[in-house]
This record gives sequence, structure tokens and C-alpha cells, in this order.
Amino acid sequence: MHFNFITTAVVLLALHAGGAVSHTWIEVLEAVGPGTKGYIRSWMGKDSGLDTRMTYRIEGPDWENKPICKDTQQVRANHPGFPRLRASRGQTVAGYYLENGHVSLPPSATAFTGYTYWFGTSNPDPKLPLREVRAWTMDGQGGNKKGRLLQARPYDDGVCTQPNDSPISKQRGVGKEGVEKPCRSEFVIPENLKVGDVYTVYWVWDFSWHFGRDKPRVEEWYTSCMDIEII
Repeated sequence: MHFNFITTAVVLLALHAGGAVSHTWIEVLEAVGPGTKGYIRSWMGKDSGLDTRMTYRIEGPDWENKPICKDTQQVRANHPGFPRLRASRGQTVAGYYLENGHVSLPPSATAFTGYTYWFGTSNPDPKLPLREVRAWTMDGQGGNKKGRLLQARPYDDGVCTQPNDSPISKQRGVGKEGVEKPCRSEFVIPENLKVGDVYTVYWVWDFSWHFGRDKPRVEEWYTSCMDIEII
């Protein structure tokens, strides 16, 4: 399935020109196979306020105790026209996000874009701290045992890039005049859920090595929160 990311690219380019720093979030979810789409909580489409509205940066001395979800995403709610995803048990789900220059325009030769993680739970807590979610494991026995790690992958999927003159963008077949290629990462919906359940998923990006692995680690995390209706 092809998604149109051109509008978002234009918006983010304007934000960079104005001095704002754009990061990223999950743009859209896709149930692999049927190709149905769904969106994260509070998604309202693309406009000039997109970066401020969707960016949730977790950092500072108390970073581990900050809520996993941005204040606007702490309620299970989607705006009209941007419904939650509907998918089946055992189905693969793909999440798409934009690299926003972190891949194609790194600040240094040693900069590292980090890793992304998918976590899932049937018992969401709007104030759940990041440290609790990070303790979840794939077998569901880690931390408070209320959720599990679904997948872990590098932020850079080896394909995504935005249009620019960088070597990476050109190598990936885009270049200055090309069309944005979003990053993609996948996870599988657990088999033990029931039809009619609403399963909450957290996408977590660890960007703490962005100054380079040869530099001190600076804790910086980003998240998107979403729900999937099990059909």
C-alpha cells in the first residue's frame, strides 16, 4: 500500500526553516494483508501545528518516571476520520514514521538514530511511567507483567529517507526532487487476545545516542500511543 507523505514533508520542511526541530511519531498503522489503516490517539491530520501537537519528548533528570503517553494521548480516543486500527489476532501490523532528517542529515559522522520498540498491553494506565514499560519482556514476565515487548528494531530501516541532496537520500533513490520514503517497522498482534478486545500499543523511540556513540549518552525518548480493535 502506498501512503502519501508529501504533505507532511512540506509541513516539516517549513518547520525546519522556521527554526523548529521536528522529531517523529507514528503517521499511520497498516494491517498487513488487508491493507486497512488506523491512527494513533489524538491524530488530527497534517497542518502547521503538527510538530508541536504530536512530538512528545521524554528527557531530563526524572525521565524514567514520566508518563509513557503525551497528555493528549492519555485517553483512548481518536478523532473523526482517523479511527483506530482494526486487525486480527496473529496479524502483522506495520507502523510508518518519517525520518525527518535524522537518517539522511545526521549532525555528525558518529550520530546514531537509535532503536524503536513496540510494547502492547490489555491493561493500559494513562499515567504509566516509561520505566515500567521498558521493563516489559517478550514473554510477558518482565516488570509489572501487565504488558509485553512486541518488537525491537533500529530506527533506520535501511530504506527510509526524505528528499534532499544528501548521499543517503540519493543512494536510496530519492534525492532532492524525489518522494519521501517513510520508515517502516512491524510487530505481530498476540494470539491470546479476544475478539472485541481493544489492545493498547506503545511505540517507543530511544534517541539517546544522537550525539554519537563516542559521546556521553543523553537520555532522550519519544513515544506514540495507539489502540487496536481486535476483530
